[in-house]
Amino acid sequence: MIKISDLKIRSSRSSKPRLDIEKLSFKKSKINVILGANGAGKSSLLEVLSRNLEDYQGQVLIENKSIGSISLSDYAKKVSYIPQRIDWNMDLTVREIILFSLYPYLKSGTILEADELRFDKVCKELEIEAFLDYPLGNLSGGEQKRVAVASALFQNTKFLIMDEPFAALDPIFKKVVANVLKKWQSEYDCTLVLTIHDLFLANTFGDYFWGIKEGRLVEESSHVNQTFFNNVYGTRFLPFEYQSQTVFLPDFELDIDERS
Repeated sequence: MIKISDLKIRSSRSSKPRLDIEKLSFKKSKINVILGANGAGKSSLLEVLSRNLEDYQGQVLIENKSIGSISLSDYAKKVSYIPQRIDWNMDLTVREIILFSLYPYLKSGTILEADELRFDKVCKELEIEAFLDYPLGNLSGGEQKRVAVASALFQNTKFLIMDEPFAALDPIFKKVVANVLKKWQSEYDCTLVLTIHDLFLANTFGDYFWGIKEGRLVEESSHVNQTFFNNVYGTRFLPFEYQSQTVFLPDFELDIDERS
């Protein structure tokens, strides 16, 4: 499992740490959703977990080993990561991007039949078969995000770290990707750690929720409620019932100039 203790990251903008988490242990074989306002420290936390940010204090363990003690190739066999911004080589084709996920495993350079079957499966489920031979840069933002999800799943790891995997997706493909991730997590018994800004999606999709505010863990729960959102976002949320589900919306008024 992924465990964190006394994690601190300095901030370049203020005297307060960018991240200051005393203790956090993500739930194994569950969908762990991290919630929080912009700038709360969510992406910084995921960059630590993905080993893209190493300038921190504290301890981060994965399967009881410090992440810094694991070789990068072995770590890539355990953890896949989707960044918030897709800044990969836009000249590579979608097929090349996804197949590159096998790099940590390819000693002989040979792709196994099981890899081919998994490749076909993930491309079909995420509906990206039609543009496998297109350069990544030719795709829309939403299409690129689906390619990123496909790449992470194809990497075949037990831990998937995803920073806003639903960003840039339209409502239809949010549902498609959510269903694929939910099914994949169950079928392969993997652990997901991800950030989501769509609170309704987060509520219906997640198994366990972590609330970060100003770099600190302020809430954790197997379900979200009005108090959870109030504390995490620092504003009042109102609950609404819709088809036996509770929808939480922030209570705020816009400053509208009513002059004609």
